[in-house]
Amino acid sequence: MAVPVSLKREIYKRDNAQCSFVSDNGIRCTEKHYLEFDHVMPFGIGGKTNKDNLRLLYSGHNKHVSEITFGAWQRN
Repeated sequence: MAVPVSLKREIYKRDNAQCSFVSDNGIRCTEKHYLEFDHVMPFGIGGKTNKDNLRLLYSGHNKHVSEITFGAWQRN
């Protein structure tokens, strides 16, 4: 699902152009590069593309969250 540019700007500003991943011990990631838009409730299982369901995640954290949700993808 494409995220409208106006919504992207709003998410970047809200998340301070930084990964919003928070570890189990409460520490927020400080990465400001390789950011991707992530649906908190995945789009594939009914999540909406709106400001309350989108966040910025560093690509590594986005992959991590995806693997927790959907399982690891393995290339044969």
